[in-house]
Amino acid sequence: MKYVLLYRQNENERIEKNLKKYNDGIEQLNKAKKKIDDTTRKITQQREKIKEKQDEIEQKKTELKNHQADLEAKEKEQSDEKIKQQSLKTLWESKKNELELQMKEIEPHLKNVEQELRKISDSDIAEMFKYGSQESINQDIKEVVNATKIILGLKDWKFMPEAFKKIKKESIKEPPSQQELRKLDKIVKKPNFNPNYMKQKSQAVGNFTSWILKLEYYGAQSQVFGPKIEKEKEQKRKLEESTKKVEDLERQLDELKSKFDTLNNTIKDMEESKLDLEAELDKLETDANNFSNMLYKLKDEKVKWTEIRDGLDEEKQYVDGNSILAATTMIYLGVCFEEDRNNLNTIFQNKLGTTGFKFSKNYSITKLFNCENEIFTWNENGLPNDDVSIENAIITLNSHRTCYIIDPQYQAKDWLINQLNIKQE
Repeated sequence: MKYVLLYRQNENERIEKNLKKYNDGIEQLNKAKKKIDDTTRKITQQREKIKEKQDEIEQKKTELKNHQADLEAKEKEQSDEKIKQQSLKTLWESKKNELELQMKEIEPHLKNVEQELRKISDSDIAEMFKYGSQESINQDIKEVVNATKIILGLKDWKFMPEAFKKIKKESIKEPPSQQELRKLDKIVKKPNFNPNYMKQKSQAVGNFTSWILKLEYYGAQSQVFGPKIEKEKEQKRKLEESTKKVEDLERQLDELKSKFDTLNNTIKDMEESKLDLEAELDKLETDANNFSNMLYKLKDEKVKWTEIRDGLDEEKQYVDGNSILAATTMIYLGVCFEEDRNNLNTIFQNKLGTTGFKFSKNYSITKLFNCENEIFTWNENGLPNDDVSIENAIITLNSHRTCYIIDPQYQAKDWLINQLNIKQE
């Protein structure tokens, strides 16, 4: 009677647990639906983010392509300009060398000019400055003063000492220009413009006259090379312009390369960011699939739970009969093999049917003890997954007395050690 009451209590607990399982299942079903809705919304948002990121990447790639074209065009422009620069340099050096060889022919005349320049003393400069500062001056001396102004490029005679000393210090390297020579030519062709005559008036004026004549002669001889000098200067100017352009192109090219590298790194970062977004999307889609599978299973479970709930009232009339059958299993059938256990179960059920007690058509001691979920844990701990082993486990764990186990293969021993977490010494 004690076992009957015990298993009757178990049966009532099973029914209450099934009712709770139904309510919990409905709650899980609603949560799964909400998770699917939330995850679907997140997936949509994530796909929009990925699309935006892809659009940004495409835009940046277009910019990169344009930068690449600009870079290639600039490199070609720089290469062409370098070729041009080298050609100009070669031509300039050639003309410069040619001109230098020809200019050596008039070097003696330049030396004569420098020699006459050295003869002019500071006192001569002071004396000439005095003559040029006077309002009334001898016409011959005035011509020497005017020629000096032309050579020194003076508009105001007060700067004459400083300008002349500077020329004397640095010497003259270039001959007078054509315009200066035309002006000097009108002066030096006058009869009285010669050193001997001018020295009668003043030694200083004579020295200046001698220097002016030598300089004018040097300039006249140099006029042969004037066009060549101008061409050499023009060639040098073109070379300098080309060199500056090459330097500017080099700077522009460096800026373009820097922008190109920056843009390339930006695209790499954006693609990595896109990969992260896609990884998050994959995770969300996996979660959505899991939630969908869960919902699918829960829907199937809902049918099962509904059937259980609908049958709970009917099962209440079988509590006593099921409890008696469970008690007989626990007391008598533990020692039997599977075939004998099944035969005796059939005999007990037929006998019980004649006494007026009702029991479930699909009676199972596993369902009675509500241990369907625990079976998974038992199997993980080493229990074989067959009906006899599961019934033996129920008998072992729910008996009030210690069970005697015949276990030649040590399956029960290993299972009990794992199940009860027994430390072996």
